[in-house]
Amino acid sequence: MDCCDPSLASADCNTTWGLLPPLQLVGNSLHIFLGLLLIGPVALKTCSTCYRFFRYYTGSEPYVRRGPPSPMLRVLGPLVTLTSLAVLGSGVGLAVTGPGPGEAGWLNFHAESFLLWFLVMTVHVLAYAWRLPRILLGHWARRIRAPRGGAIRWLLVGTSLLAGLLLARLTGHLAAPWR
Repeated sequence: MDCCDPSLASADCNTTWGLLPPLQLVGNSLHIFLGLLLIGPVALKTCSTCYRFFRYYTGSEPYVRRGPPSPMLRVLGPLVTLTSLAVLGSGVGLAVTGPGPGEAGWLNFHAESFLLWFLVMTVHVLAYAWRLPRILLGHWARRIRAPRGGAIRWLLVGTSLLAGLLLARLTGHLAAPWR
C-alpha cells in the first residue's frame, strides 16, 4: 500500500505517514495478528479494572482499605481504556474494510489514536513504575505471599490470550489484502 497515493489529500498523506505505529515496520500481517491477539487480554484488563472500580465505590472493605488511586490515575484510567479501545477498534475497522477508498479515514484514526494511547500509557506506566522495585524485591525475598486467587488469575490471563489467539487465527485472512 502506498500511503502517498496522489488520490489522497496531502494532509492525509503526511498525517498517515508521520504517525504510523512502530509495529508497521514489522509488516502488516504481523501487525494485524498482534492487534487481534491483544483484544482478549485488553478485554480482561478492562473488566478487571471495572470490577475493582465497582467494588471500591460500593464499599467493599478490602478495596476501601487499600484506598483509591491517586487523583491523576483516576483521570488517566478512563483515558487508558478509551484510547485502548480506539486503537483496537480502529485496527479491526481497518482489517475488515481492507485497503482501498475508505481506508484513509480508518488509517488516520488508527494512527492518531495510537499516538494518544502511547502518550497516556507512558504517563500511566511511569505513575506505577515506582512500585516495581518493591514488588520484585519483596517476591525475591519471599516477604510477600502470593495473593489469594492466583491460580484463577493465571487461568483468566491464559484464557484471554487463547481467546485472542483464536480470534487472530480465525480472522487471519483479513490481513491478506494488506500484504
